[in-house]
Amino acid sequence: TKTRSESASVNSTNMLLFNGHEAEKVGAAYLLAEHQSDEAIDNLLEALAADEESVRRAACYGLKASGHKHSEKILPFVKHRRVGTRRMAVYALGNAANGQHPEVIAGLLTALTEDEDDLVRSNAAYALGHVLRHSNVKVSPVVDILTDRLGAGVETNNTDTALFPRSTVRQSIAYSLLQAACNHDLSPSQTEKILTTALADEDRYVQGFAVEIARRTGSLSEKSIDLLLSSLSRLRMSSRPRETSLNER
Repeated sequence: TKTRSESASVNSTNMLLFNGHEAEKVGAAYLLAEHQSDEAIDNLLEALAADEESVRRAACYGLKASGHKHSEKILPFVKHRRVGTRRMAVYALGNAANGQHPEVIAGLLTALTEDEDDLVRSNAAYALGHVLRHSNVKVSPVVDILTDRLGAGVETNNTDTALFPRSTVRQSIAYSLLQAACNHDLSPSQTEKILTTALADEDRYVQGFAVEIARRTGSLSEKSIDLLLSSLSRLRMSSRPRETSLNER
């Protein structure tokens, strides 16, 4: 039975979650996650739908840390009307222990393939990477969906920070595929398809993940080795025309 002091502790922590400064909100969220009571988790879920972004962000950190036992309570928020809540809800599900919950994987895949917001899709892909670290995940169908989603024209560039056009969604997908390759034995055909797709991507981060996938794969097929060497050969060539020196003019 919950004591009066425990209830007061949860209430005071909850006050910080909603009204403290940034660091206090995050600290309060982790304390509520550690408490693990229904009241504490319900407070985090309420915060996940709050108007203030800093409250939602703190809540998602706490819910992610709370473990897989509360995933069924987080899942409905993946389809919340507020996009800011959906962004945090999918992130909160990125716990490796959720690999034992097929409904979590299905929910994240739906968010990745159907949500109109690119940050929701990016966070869903990133969360899948953590979930795929679980040893008992049926990884093959998830890898196939991720690889198809990485295909040309599916996820277009969504940022050009530092004049570097790229896609945070494709980068998160590539990260997720790396986690799958590190923690499971992918079939040679799956590895070949990943490398074919990722090494052809214009985004250097996606290419880098592909190279790491190849490095972490125990035995590469002949085709995979050829894809990797062809890509590395391409990358060493500069596409910028050579400037002529004064002596050559």
